[in-house]
Amino acid sequence: MQKITQKPNKLFILFFVLFLLLIIPMASKAQTVQCDPTQCKDMKEGDICTAGNCTIQYDGIDELGNRKIIVKTVDLGTDPNYIDSPFLTDYLAAMYRYAVIVTTILATIVIIFAGVLWITSAGNTEQIGRAKKMIGRSITGLLLAVGSYTILWTINPQLVEFGSLKILRVANISVEEALGKEDQDKDYAPSTELSGIQPIPEALGLTYTMSSYFGQGASPWGSEKYSCGTYKNAGCAPTSIAMVLKRLGETSVTPPEIGKIAENTGAVQCGKGTSTQGTAGKKFMDKIAADYTVKYEWVDEAKAKQLLKDGKWLIQSGKQAGFTGSNTMKYSPNGHYIVLTGITQKGGQTIYTVNDPGRQSSKEGITYQTEELFNKVNRQFLYIHK
Repeated sequence: MQKITQKPNKLFILFFVLFLLLIIPMASKAQTVQCDPTQCKDMKEGDICTAGNCTIQYDGIDELGNRKIIVKTVDLGTDPNYIDSPFLTDYLAAMYRYAVIVTTILATIVIIFAGVLWITSAGNTEQIGRAKKMIGRSITGLLLAVGSYTILWTINPQLVEFGSLKILRVANISVEEALGKEDQDKDYAPSTELSGIQPIPEALGLTYTMSSYFGQGASPWGSEKYSCGTYKNAGCAPTSIAMVLKRLGETSVTPPEIGKIAENTGAVQCGKGTSTQGTAGKKFMDKIAADYTVKYEWVDEAKAKQLLKDGKWLIQSGKQAGFTGSNTMKYSPNGHYIVLTGITQKGGQTIYTVNDPGRQSSKEGITYQTEELFNKVNRQFLYIHK
């Protein structure tokens, strides 16, 4: 009688363990971890932190066009930057569920068959032993099949999370954005407010100051990589700075030298051009000042005019408009860097002479601005000097 009472106890314990193995993962799975940004601390720009069911990304652009740190919560399931592809993960999850079902059915059949063998053994110890082994192995296999989920979940819940495959969307951007907006070497029709401004006939044939001129598309650097473009289509900033430095006596300086500094200091970003202001822009200009033993400052229109009268060169960035050596208007709505080289009189009118790095031919690039055009452009000017 003692033997009869012990065996049900063992079976009860086995089935109780099996019940726990099934219930624990189901209960734990039912708990949804909510987004908790407070989990992310001491993060620097560019860091990404997982916080519950979302990620915290630090990124942003301030009013000057420079990066700053902000917090953005992105739900992992609805991130617009990714395409969810659940096919493979759904397939794997279904395979696991079917495997457990098949294993359970097979184990049940084997246990029933072993039970029949035991009942019909008529005291045959060999047959009873065989039945016991079959029952024991079936239950062990069933526990492993079902319990593997709990084991993996206990080690790391992510091991049993069949999340969707996330495929990064390909951004739809224009050629202008890909190559750097502010430096496009492209002809645009003048805006309405500029269309009525006329060139000065006496300025026809005006050329660049070639003694310190660089063209961003000149050989050998024109086709060299700069940011995600080339110097020809995105290098007006380093080319303009190189012109001013050459004017100051740095005869060996080249645009790629300045471009490397811009890249190393983070002043140039793909699709956003080259910054000479803000955090990255200041690092860029500070490095130039240190490497070439110069000083720099931003000046207003009144001081800019006086400096130009004194023969100083200034760099101007932003939307540009001016007349070429052939007296046609050149307009850059996306922004452009040029070098102002002086003030002079033509036909009784004041003009501001220009070295335009965008076009090597003075017949195609901006060679001068009239007073009216000068007053319509960016009123801040970069002054680099000894």
